[in-house]
Amino acid sequence: MKFLIAIALLSLSSCAVHHHHHYPDAPQTSAEPEYGNTDELYADEQDYVDDDEEPDSPAVAYPEDMPEEEAEPTTHQPEYPQYEPEETRTANQPKVPSVLQNCDVENFETGWIVAKCGSAELFVQTGPAARGSYYELSNFAATYATMVTNQETAYWGKRSAISVNGARGESTEYQFRAMKPGLFGGGTVDKDGEIIAHGIFTTAKTQHGKAGMLCLTYGSADKASCQRYFNALGKDLKELGRKNGPVMVGGVALRSEGKCHFLRPRELACSNGSLTWQGGSRQALENLVETTIAKWTDDHGIAGFYNPHLVTKCTIAGQTSTCHEVRFQGVMSTPAEIRHATLLEHQSLAVMCTYSTQESAPPPCTKFFGKS
Repeated sequence: MKFLIAIALLSLSSCAVHHHHHYPDAPQTSAEPEYGNTDELYADEQDYVDDDEEPDSPAVAYPEDMPEEEAEPTTHQPEYPQYEPEETRTANQPKVPSVLQNCDVENFETGWIVAKCGSAELFVQTGPAARGSYYELSNFAATYATMVTNQETAYWGKRSAISVNGARGESTEYQFRAMKPGLFGGGTVDKDGEIIAHGIFTTAKTQHGKAGMLCLTYGSADKASCQRYFNALGKDLKELGRKNGPVMVGGVALRSEGKCHFLRPRELACSNGSLTWQGGSRQALENLVETTIAKWTDDHGIAGFYNPHLVTKCTIAGQTSTCHEVRFQGVMSTPAEIRHATLLEHQSLAVMCTYSTQESAPPPCTKFFGKS
């Protein structure tokens, strides 16, 4: 059973897929809400090309007739992209393309680029983050976009043709609609919910190879502005983004390979679990680890639930640290999940990992925390 995403088919006016996230709070927020996403499976039989060998992404479901393609060769940069704390990365921010001069730009070590440009937001996947088929990258970007809108949203998409710098390709036009309250505190999909944002996703060839690009606009759809962004970024990503290759996090080399993808800017998600990390001040990271462990241990306050907490000294990339392990078992005698957390003081970095005991720990987790 795929642990990362539980997939449920919904009986809407058209066939849709609902993604429900089961992992604990990601480090970038102290209380990440659950969310639902939908992506229509279209009736039109358009031919397009998958760019990756993996047909079963850890985060999306596929139409059965969706073709596969042999994996594209990748190029490796000579040095690993290094993780930098927020303040250092901001100070060393590379020169941005002119189209993004008035935007707030974050250039992540994983190859993700997030740019806030007034009423528009851009989510660009390059290098390590761009590994996957068109359908995978589109859903990864749209799923991440639901987390940055101003309320819980679900998305619907419709495919259409697009031309980026004269090269004809495929795009997906999205509507992000507000969800309605669910029975157990989470949101549920509402096909008639308020439209919070419109989005267009496409892929294009750049200096770093293939890149996925999602343009999100609030209020009314602005295809013309999105088209300008796509054209400009397709030509000028020299100093933003990454080439394909390993990513160094806390002195550990992480790769997008097999069933593991950089699902979000600071998350390497596999079919059975997910590794996340967060930079910041020592005090902020200590508070983050402490509050996260507290939530895990008492199962978010559910009466009668108890999850054993083990604290050990560990060595990660040659540095001694304190590692936390919580066996997420509730009232059961054996755990259903294992959750790890540590604070790497020399890197100003908190790292967390969660995985199901139904399968072995995913590779990125064992690289940091070994085998439980």
